[in-house]
Amino acid sequence: MKTMARSKLTVKKILVLFLLLGLGLTALVVGLACSANPTGPNFQTPLQTVQAGNPSLTPTVTYTWTMTFTITPTATYSATPLPAVTTTWNNGFGSNNFKNPSAIAVQNGSSIYVYVADTGNNRVEKFTNTGSLVTSWGVGGKGKGTVAFSTPQAVAVSSNGTLYVAGPSGIGVFDPTGNYLTTYTHPGMGSFSNPQGLALDGSGNLFVSDTGNNRVVELNPSGTPVSYGSAGGVTFSVVSGGVTNFLKPMGLALYAPTTQLFVALNNNTVGEYDFNGNSLGTTIIGFNNPAGLAMDSSGDLFVADTGNKGVEEFPAPAPFQSPTVYIDPNNVLNAPKGVAVDSNGNIYVADSANNTVYNFAP
Repeated sequence: MKTMARSKLTVKKILVLFLLLGLGLTALVVGLACSANPTGPNFQTPLQTVQAGNPSLTPTVTYTWTMTFTITPTATYSATPLPAVTTTWNNGFGSNNFKNPSAIAVQNGSSIYVYVADTGNNRVEKFTNTGSLVTSWGVGGKGKGTVAFSTPQAVAVSSNGTLYVAGPSGIGVFDPTGNYLTTYTHPGMGSFSNPQGLALDGSGNLFVSDTGNNRVVELNPSGTPVSYGSAGGVTFSVVSGGVTNFLKPMGLALYAPTTQLFVALNNNTVGEYDFNGNSLGTTIIGFNNPAGLAMDSSGDLFVADTGNKGVEEFPAPAPFQSPTVYIDPNNVLNAPKGVAVDSNGNIYVADSANNTVYNFAP
C-alpha cells in the first residue's frame, strides 16, 4: 500500500514538474516573441530610462522649446526740418488789406525789400522784409508815376531797384524811386497777352511768360526782343534755331551761372530750357496748377504749387528728382501763387486765397 501511494505521489510530482516546465517554455517563447516584435509603450516621447539598481521604469521627461517672436517694425524718418512762419502781413497802403496777391519779388542788398503784385487791388507795393510798407503804385496806392495798373500778375526787380510789372498787355518799368519810365509792348511781335511770369538774368535781360500767346519772350535791357518761343513748333529764337512748345507758361526762374530757364506750364509740369529755348531734358511732374517759381543762390528751385496748397523745394543740381521740403508746416497756405527767396534764405509766399504774404525762415 505504501509503495502504491508513493508511486501516485511520484507521478503527481512528475506531472507538476512537466506542467512547470511547459509554462516556463511558453513564457520563454512569449518573451522571445515580445523581444522580436515589441508591442509595448513608445519609449521615445517622453524619454524613459532605467534607474541603476531599480528594475522598474521611471519616466524622465525632456522638453525642447522653440521661441517664436513677432516684430512690428518702427519706421525711422530723416528729414530736413520744416521752415517756420516768422512774419505775416496783409495790410497795404491806407491799411487796405491785400486782395488776391499773385506774385512776389525780392530785392537783395544791404537792405532787403519785398515787392507784391496786389492783383485784386490793382496795385504793386514795396515792403521791408519784415512787412513794413515803403511805397505803393497804382490804384489804391500813393499814385507814383502815371500808370494805373489793371490786375498786375507778375513783378521782377533788378539789383539796382528797377521794377518791372506785368499787366494784361504790357510790362511797366519803374526806376528805383518808383517813377514810371516806360511800357514794353513787344513791338514787331504782336502785343503781350496776359503775361504771368517775369525773371531777370545777371545782364539785365528780361524774360516774360507771354501766357495768352503760349510763348516765352526775352527782352534786352532796352526792351528790344532778343528771342521768343511759341506753341506749335515755331522757332523759339530770333537768333538761333531752338524749337520749343509752351503751353500757357506761368512762372519763370533763372539760374544764370548755368543758363538754365525753368518754366511752370499749364499741364502741371515744370520744364527746364536753355536761354534759347532748347529743352535740357528735365520735366518735373506731379503738380496741381503750379504758378510762381523762384531760384536761390545755390540753385535750389522753389515751386508755388497752387492746387496742392504748398511750396515745394527741389535741391540743386538739376535734373531735379523730388522735393526735400514741402513748405507749409502749419497748414496755413491755401492757394499760394507767388514765391521768392532772399539772399539769407528766407522764403516769401504770396497766398492769393488768404490775401496774405508769409515769410518762412530758412
